[in-house]
Amino acid sequence: MLRRQTRERREYIYKKALESKEKQIYDRKQAIREALASGKPLPAELRGKDATDLGRDLNLDAAQDAPGTSIDDEYSRAGTYDPRVLVTTSRDPSTRLTQFAKEVRLLFPNSTRLNRGSYTVADLAAAARANGITDMVVLHEHRGVPDAMVVSHFPHGPTLLFTLHNVVLRHEVSAHANSTVSEQYPHLIFEGFSSKLGARVMSALKFLFPVPKDDSKRVMTFANQNDFIAFRHHVFVKTSHREVQLAEVGPRFDARVFEIKQGTIDQTNADTEWVLRPYMNSAKKRTQLSMWVPDAANSDVKSGEPHQCSDKEWVPNPTNADMESKVGQSRLCITLPSVPIERSTMQILQLFPVAVLGVVYAKEKRSDCLKREAQASLDSAPAEADIAICYHGENSAYTNKGDTSKDPAVFGGLRWADCHGIGLDCFWMKGENIFQFWGDGGPDNLAFVKRNADCKYFPEDKTIYCDTSLIVCQQEDAARAHMKWVANANSKGEQHICRSLDPSKLAVLPSTSEGPSERPHPQCRPRSYETVLSSISTMQILKLFPVVALLGVAYAKEHRGACLEREAAQSLEQAPLVADIAICYHGHNSAYTSDGNTDKGQAVFGGLRWADCHGVGLDCFWMKGENIFQFWGDGGSDNLAFVKRNDNCDYHRDDKLIYCHT
Repeated sequence: MLRRQTRERREYIYKKALESKEKQIYDRKQAIREALASGKPLPAELRGKDATDLGRDLNLDAAQDAPGTSIDDEYSRAGTYDPRVLVTTSRDPSTRLTQFAKEVRLLFPNSTRLNRGSYTVADLAAAARANGITDMVVLHEHRGVPDAMVVSHFPHGPTLLFTLHNVVLRHEVSAHANSTVSEQYPHLIFEGFSSKLGARVMSALKFLFPVPKDDSKRVMTFANQNDFIAFRHHVFVKTSHREVQLAEVGPRFDARVFEIKQGTIDQTNADTEWVLRPYMNSAKKRTQLSMWVPDAANSDVKSGEPHQCSDKEWVPNPTNADMESKVGQSRLCITLPSVPIERSTMQILQLFPVAVLGVVYAKEKRSDCLKREAQASLDSAPAEADIAICYHGENSAYTNKGDTSKDPAVFGGLRWADCHGIGLDCFWMKGENIFQFWGDGGPDNLAFVKRNADCKYFPEDKTIYCDTSLIVCQQEDAARAHMKWVANANSKGEQHICRSLDPSKLAVLPSTSEGPSERPHPQCRPRSYETVLSSISTMQILKLFPVVALLGVAYAKEHRGACLEREAAQSLEQAPLVADIAICYHGHNSAYTSDGNTDKGQAVFGGLRWADCHGVGLDCFWMKGENIFQFWGDGGSDNLAFVKRNDNCDYHRDDKLIYCHT
């Protein structure tokens, strides 16, 4: 090892001397060419026999480029041999980080994954040099979420440090969760690495992969947008002469480089080539990996800032979707590449979310997010839909409570949406139908978009009712004996919607102050609380109010965690004897959504219900092995509770999962 390092040092000094001599000769030739072109006399240091010899070769060297300095380029010999990549993790990796490392190994041909164990960084670097490893990739995590990546080139560096965001594993890409990974050498697409630093980062990433064959059907894309590198992995099939069909394989993530060191990962005293300074006053006004090239219409404005832009050269942000696409309107825009891109490349780039949108959405209010999701539901609803609704909390659309008709003719499009970590139930509805909810009806929890005037919102009743002709009438016990009353959670005499069991009996009704006595339609609303009480006896009043004073005091003092444990224990009592565990969770999880690997078969899963703990919605269910439950939020006692019937289930908090086995 020492003899090889000595030999490499001698070669370094010799090659550097040769390249320095070539650079001097090139500079002298350029000075002579400029002097002859301008008609000026040669400088004194260029006169003599050397100038005559150099002048003879000027015409032959007209197309010569400036000599490069390959000795300072660690990737000067890359491409002449296939790289060998070593993939490992930090100490004591979680299940998710281990899975991510396995998938990263599949990305690089000729790569090897090594369990970290008790190896130090120095041990790993020594083993890499001894076994001819060209690059080492080390993955890090924070609380079970991959958040950093180190790429170190051997034997002399450099070392690039990245932060990782929005990591999605292969099994979370629903379209190809069970697909195999192609082992072809991939084609690479780099977009937006136009600066000198961008070329440096591109070289470090490009030479992790060997040279592909022309007929390879595998492609990997690194698209830079505002210094965030979006990575996507696809395979494609050519469907016609000019078109291809893409299929994402995964994994996917966004990376941002924050430091480049000139040495390898084990050289702690290596010089720092570049480091990100995000807190400088001008940092947010510039991009590091790409250069801004102004166009004629926007020569004094930088890309990504509000300015006057044209619909041909700029893409408007969705926050300006209500603005017509006209030249000269002020909006937040993103530059389109000026170089023509092949069809397959453009199709790949269209799959990437624009980083600027994330900044806009981060500033978005929760109520605006609800309205946006409701509008999206209405846009995707059929033409006969009257209204689209999004609600956070217990409601009659998701649960079996209430009188919402789930007939596909009057109800549909039920989906789960996320607004800044808050789960929503979104759907569309048409008359005759009714939607009820049992929580807060403020703008942060409820949003709806109406297509016509056939639906009306009754905030006192916590109800949205759709019909072709809304009417309002009063309650009369004798005349309403045939009515079916739909009470809300606070049903203590307030006004609420009622539905007739026999519409023909509504031909003649008593006169009221709210309209004529004849109502041809079965929908009505009762009179005020005092009017209703005047028509019933004291005993009936007492029956309407269950004795809940003691329960109210007890629940007021109850902690949210105790409420979750109570609901979980109730789920276990209602579960069959084969159940191993009952779980209640508040947040995004694999039991309610299609994400994750939870088996929803009746033999190992069931009892899914919605519960309420002091205004917080829970998903409660039971599970048995072999099965797994995953969640993507906080796993504290205020959000997660479970009761085990035996020891077949284990809770892995760092991995955010509960695993049941036999």
